[in-house]
Amino acid sequence: CLVSARANLSLCYFKLGRYRKSCAQCSKVLKRDPKNVKALYRRAQAYTELEDYGLAQEDVARCLAIAPDNTEAQKLGTRVAVRMQRHNQKEKTLYSGLFK
Repeated sequence: CLVSARANLSLCYFKLGRYRKSCAQCSKVLKRDPKNVKALYRRAQAYTELEDYGLAQEDVARCLAIAPDNTEAQKLGTRVAVRMQRHNQKEKTLYSGLFK
């Protein structure tokens, strides 16, 4: 029951844009239930919004290792990869101007 409550709380925090708190609640769920697909997926979503793409990719990979047919996790994995690529390109452009 506590796991469900924390999972629901993480969703509330996510919807309010409180992504760090959402991650924290998901992490607490995952301490008790390391294979909780919903918590992994939601934490990956929150990490994506925080632009922490490496951690988001790790959670998506763990989620898909447990539930390989999870289409939402597959879509999220694609979104994370695209956002990471855009982010890296922006950084590359930004920093290339500094060293000219």
